[in-house]
Amino acid sequence: MKTDIVIIGAGVAGMTSAIYLKRAGINCILIEAKKPGGQINFASDVENYPGFEKISGRDFSLKVFEQVKSLSVDYLNDEVVSLEKEIDEFVLNTKNNGVIFSKNIIVATGKKIKKLDVPNVNSYLGVGLSYCATCDGRFFSGKDVLVVGDTNKAIEEALYLTNICNKVTILCEKSVLRADSFYVEKLKEVNNVEIIYNSSLKELVKKEVLIGAIIEKDGEQSQINIDGCFAYVGYVPNSELVSHLVELNGDNYIIVDENKQTSCKGIYAVGDVTDTKVYQLITAASDAVIAVNSYLSCK
Repeated sequence: MKTDIVIIGAGVAGMTSAIYLKRAGINCILIEAKKPGGQINFASDVENYPGFEKISGRDFSLKVFEQVKSLSVDYLNDEVVSLEKEIDEFVLNTKNNGVIFSKNIIVATGKKIKKLDVPNVNSYLGVGLSYCATCDGRFFSGKDVLVVGDTNKAIEEALYLTNICNKVTILCEKSVLRADSFYVEKLKEVNNVEIIYNSSLKELVKKEVLIGAIIEKDGEQSQINIDGCFAYVGYVPNSELVSHLVELNGDNYIIVDENKQTSCKGIYAVGDVTDTKVYQLITAASDAVIAVNSYLSCK
């Protein structure tokens, strides 16, 4: 297959890129290995996007994808396994659709949740450790759970769990939560939450399933009994595919200029995979518009 431009990743940034390209009459292919929408699919509610007072993350992503489909964008549910540049075009090897040749690339691969930093972390997956309350919260109905993290995402997920679980304990490394006041005020409205400040998780404890957590507070360690642990300790960018072609920062986010162009001519990057100050749905969409306009001005 040959095309003018390939968009890798169908999160909000990728789908917005496809919408703007198609409306401009540009032949493009949108590729996504998983479900359209990216990380927003795991958000219980979106309440800060203009035009939607409140909408689930899944419904939001579906609405954007419906717009993509209405424009007859070429969409592939596939994985790009390698990307190389040969003279004046890019060669993409896909898992199921062979080789694609494209003059330009928009990287919209987003980021993934960072693993919890405790000993033998993978051994707790499926027996009490989760990185998604909206996915796995139902398995802990009426039980006691721990939420590690104090960002907006962590507190949003903790609030979701208060409707399902007996008790939700939040570990906060500092003396105050980093989450916006909107979420902090919501926490005050529920009575089955405990916040342990100036604390960190040192170890999880299990028999056949998770039974406890060893935490450190003010230099002293103690064990609390829990049935489940939900971790929100940050993200890492999905930049491995292009790490040999573009410049990355120290945390492996793609460095872009004001036009969303990378250090490699012909490759643009948008959304959560880029080195930026703000990671929001609205800025992801904005990145896409800037990248497409930059591409169109170079044609």
